[in-house]
Amino acid sequence: MTISTAKPDKNATDAHSARRTRFAGPPSAISAEVYGLSRVRVYCVPMRTLLTLLLALSLLPVAIFAHQAATTREAGELELSAIRGEYQRAIDDFRQQYTAAKTKEERIALEPKQPQMEDYLPRVMRLAETYPRTSAARDALMWVTQGNFRDVSAVAPAFEILARDFATDRHVINQMVPGLRWQPSPGAQQLLEAVIEQNQDPSVKAKATLALGASIKYEAEILEQSMSAVAAREPRELQKRFANGSEILEKDRARAAEMLDRVINDYADVENGKYAKLARAELFRMRDLVVGKPAPEITGVSLDGNPMKLSDYRGKVVVLDFFGDW
Repeated sequence: MTISTAKPDKNATDAHSARRTRFAGPPSAISAEVYGLSRVRVYCVPMRTLLTLLLALSLLPVAIFAHQAATTREAGELELSAIRGEYQRAIDDFRQQYTAAKTKEERIALEPKQPQMEDYLPRVMRLAETYPRTSAARDALMWVTQGNFRDVSAVAPAFEILARDFATDRHVINQMVPGLRWQPSPGAQQLLEAVIEQNQDPSVKAKATLALGASIKYEAEILEQSMSAVAAREPRELQKRFANGSEILEKDRARAAEMLDRVINDYADVENGKYAKLARAELFRMRDLVVGKPAPEITGVSLDGNPMKLSDYRGKVVVLDFFGDW
């Protein structure tokens, strides 16, 4: 609305003229002239135009926020691409040198120079802190946590952010959770527990519970193997290095069995029993494929072409040689 005024007409003497009003102008405007007082022009904006303008103004902050979010996401993705590209170039360069090495000694000398994922962990963590809760942060954390680390505790902060910010993310659930069964680390198990707690989908819960049980089981197996190796080489060192080893081993086995039993009992029908079947297989390996238990039946054909069963050799010393070709 625009209002313009003019000075009063001092020569106006006619009272009727002082009250006289004349309308002119386009349909969207009304001109009112009051002689002797002032001249006023009022512009009337159509209601539809006014509402459109107000709506556009109300959406402006949303548009600005969306633009800033897109810019932030793009910057994070560019930074992640640079980090991954640098790592891949370092790997390619190392492989080229290793392949070109002519002697075993040369290859051994090169091994300490092999690029390690943990060398890139600080940059990934800075990226995740700079661009929190973005797809770039998620992808960076997923990438770095799947590397091999000499000290698994070093990558625990990355798992902590994934558990806090991305436990319901479909990329994490579908691409990362199944493989965590082979990562016997507290960080991986923390993420799996977060996925179980924060998701209501039975399929997601079954998948994460299975992975958690298998991860704890794998952790127990590694501990048992380490204890057996030390006991075979240095029996006196066993108590020093694994003072509470047996107690931890039993707790891990019990917790792994609890998770796997939960999959069987609570998610028996999920995806046609897929996860329950896998959980039974894990439990069988943990409870029956151990020293002191009867070996499961094996049937096949001998080198002479005759049918054979492992049970035919019960009471005898048998060496089983498993091999494969890929």
